Amino acid sequence: MNTVTVRSSSEGFRKSISSAACETRQVLAQAVQGMVGEFYPEASHLRQGQIQWVTVDKDETSSYGKSMRQTKLKNVGLDLVRSKDIAERAEDKRLREIRKEAAVRLFKQADEQNGCMTNAEVAILLKISPCTVSKYVHEWEFDHDLLVPRRGTLYDMGPTLTHKKPIIRKLFLEGKSVE
Repeated sequence: MNTVTVRSSSEGFRKSISSAACETRQVLAQAVQGMVGEFYPEASHLRQGQIQWVTVDKDETSSYGKSMRQTKLKNVGLDLVRSKDIAERAEDKRLREIRKEAAVRLFKQADEQNGCMTNAEVAILLKISPCTVSKYVHEWEFDHDLLVPRRGTLYDMGPTLTHKKPIIRKLFLEGKSVE
């Protein structure tokens, strides 16, 4: 093999390695950019009173001993404070009622965007205790005869009766179908 053949072969090899490395960098850059876009979206499209929140993905299953690091997350946009809330408060609507409606709204909005929030998350956002969120949700569910899509209700987690109580009430007390 002469010197010219070796040089052209090594240059061709270097070019192919360089091309493969460039493609690999592009794939990695796109993956990182996708993750940044998913978990840190631009806030310029948010209106006053809206926030971005990262919560558990609605399709994520729970299991004993599973940590949050092993859990698929979802970024959702929530209406923390609406102009309607401000107007109602100015008209002397009780703060308790505004917070109750806000708690239910946050759960529903997360659910509509394939997120699944807990009482603790909503409590943090509304600056109230998880116990208070639970009371608000139970009152709303009783008044409207509907279930609020919470993580504990959807996945039957925690110490409460969750969806069992309304099912028993419909089946036995009201004689209705649960469907």
